[in-house]
Amino acid sequence: MKRPLRAASLSFVLLAVSYGTLTAATPTFQHDVLPVMEQRCIACHGAQASGGLDLRTLEAVMKGSSNGPAISPGHPESSVLWEKIASDAMPMSGDPLTDVEKSLIREWITNGQFPTTDSIADDAAKAQQVRERAKSYWSFQRPVKRAAPQVAHIAQLRTPIDAFILKKLEAIGTSLNPEADRETLIRRAYLDLTGLPPTPEQVQAFVKDGSARAYEDLVDRLLDSSAYGERWARHWMDVAGYADGNGFLGDEPRTHSWQYRDWVIKALNKDMPYDEFLVHQIAGDQIVDWKMGERLSAEAIENLQATGFLRLPADGTDNQTIY
Repeated sequence: MKRPLRAASLSFVLLAVSYGTLTAATPTFQHDVLPVMEQRCIACHGAQASGGLDLRTLEAVMKGSSNGPAISPGHPESSVLWEKIASDAMPMSGDPLTDVEKSLIREWITNGQFPTTDSIADDAAKAQQVRERAKSYWSFQRPVKRAAPQVAHIAQLRTPIDAFILKKLEAIGTSLNPEADRETLIRRAYLDLTGLPPTPEQVQAFVKDGSARAYEDLVDRLLDSSAYGERWARHWMDVAGYADGNGFLGDEPRTHSWQYRDWVIKALNKDMPYDEFLVHQIAGDQIVDWKMGERLSAEAIENLQATGFLRLPADGTDNQTIY
């Protein structure tokens, strides 16, 4: 029994030495130093750049402030940044950096890899070229009101937008289709917005409505109906991969997945802004302050329902009870 134990002990020692070698690697700015800066320093030396010092990028750190470079590569004692950190002058508010954090930054200044002055200048020049090219991209252009183009079939125009469409059509030798009758118009509106056809009574009421806002009022009613969210939520859920089953082997049912489905429907019916729509699904549990074991508010419950988005892919772990 001694030989296997000895062999196992040797393997453990070799593994420990290898792990120690890997973890003792020279720190890098992006993976080691920047997380410390973001947690402890960026509040003052980020967008505000207190004292002219920005610590968000390696280029900005190398540039330093109006008083000169913040670090002297290979020489922490002559680096202003290290002097401030070692003396606990930074950060000015909050607790000083821990010994581990200080050791990390000192090791980085001493042995880290730093760009040369020429490479920094080259990178800055390339970045400027990219910015100049980006300025010409259409989404960065200031909107300019254009005059509606002249068209041959003026009688077909209802709005200035029609002129732009008709101009393109006339360029290929065609024009707008004949205007739809009111029976066709209401059916199109109902099927597009709710997925359901109108009743004969609804069709007749619309046909008889002679007001100038008859169509606008119809669209407003359909957008305000619960059927609108039910119709259009399916398109988002198709993309997100929604299913009532687990989608693997036995395809066990997901008992509570309907709560996410209903949340999407409600969000569309409330006309939730798109950015909020995404954030609630990705990080809804982080939006409100809640603790496990406490009674959750209605708002917290809704945000947790939204994060059902993260539980939609097929699950092969036989872990159906999670959601």
